[in-house]
Amino acid sequence: LEEYLGFWSNFGGVLKEGLCEITSDHEKLLEVCIFRSALHNKMISLDQYLDSCKGEEKTIYYLSGDDPEKLRNNPQIEGFLNKGIDVLLFTDTVDDFWVNVNGRYKEAEFKSVTRSDIDLEEHDSTAKEKNTDTKQKEDDKSESHKELTKFFKETLGDLVKDVKISKKLTSSPACLAVADGAMDIRMERFLIEQKQLARSSAKILEINPNHHLIKIIDAATSSQFPTDEYKDLVHLLYDQACIIEGEPVFDAGAFSKRFNKI
Repeated sequence: LEEYLGFWSNFGGVLKEGLCEITSDHEKLLEVCIFRSALHNKMISLDQYLDSCKGEEKTIYYLSGDDPEKLRNNPQIEGFLNKGIDVLLFTDTVDDFWVNVNGRYKEAEFKSVTRSDIDLEEHDSTAKEKNTDTKQKEDDKSESHKELTKFFKETLGDLVKDVKISKKLTSSPACLAVADGAMDIRMERFLIEQKQLARSSAKILEINPNHHLIKIIDAATSSQFPTDEYKDLVHLLYDQACIIEGEPVFDAGAFSKRFNKI
């Protein structure tokens, strides 16, 4: 194992370049690939990942970035780890390319945790058994926070594509997400750096209704017309979500003023 880890650290990135070729034997290449596990903080194979999956429907969740330690502290995966669901950390640039060519491994789908359609409650066996009740609860939750998401949308305007109640955040107030089928955040940033895209697209902002800061804003939107201080807080939460994902802050000067004020 130690010898293979040494081999992989030197040639793993080159080996994965073969996954970008349409004519290559992807299945055999993926069998010998290893990735950093966020749950166990060690290198594991895809077969080891699938063996630890719960339930019949298996999905290989991943998060892309530059540094594995930073990725392990990313709000995007906190809900997964709390439920014992592993997330693979993709830290090589080539990972952003081959995953678009090879979307599956042994019938399991690769899925970025930055997708806004992920519902971690679907992994709960009791929730699966009561699918209708769960759907009704989610509809009720969205309706109860209608004014909250509306206030976020009106405050942020064109900075966001949409604002949704998160089904994966546990301890963080907010995070950025993209729609299913949209370009991954890291891939988009790479294309901007290569001058192949002019600018970053507006992202979906997911908010955690159980976080105390979100509760404060929710209470204000329910009882009275929120003041500018609440709007400043909304902008700060959005800017923090951008910083965590490595996205540029739209107005650094305004961010600094709001931060100092609050």
